[in-house]
Amino acid sequence: MLVVEYPDYLGRVVDLSPSGAFIEDERPLRLGETLPFKLWLNSVEAVEVSGVIRRVEEGSGIAVEFVGLKETEYNRLCEFLDTRPLWQM
Repeated sequence: MLVVEYPDYLGRVVDLSPSGAFIEDERPLRLGETLPFKLWLNSVEAVEVSGVIRRVEEGSGIAVEFVGLKETEYNRLCEFLDTRPLWQM
């Protein structure tokens, strides 16, 4: 399970790509809001990103697009995704 941490919330990532993620979150968040996220790739390694909420699915979650991603963080995400079967997300 891939975990994400952001202000006042710890949740599960349902789908992840180098450009964004879908996160389970039932709270009423605003479309267009930018939030800081920590994507925990394992129990000790996190990737810090900012994400803009691009879609809100009430009672289900939010789709975020990563913005201002550093090249090193982008490369870490790509490496993580290349080595992880999709069913383990």
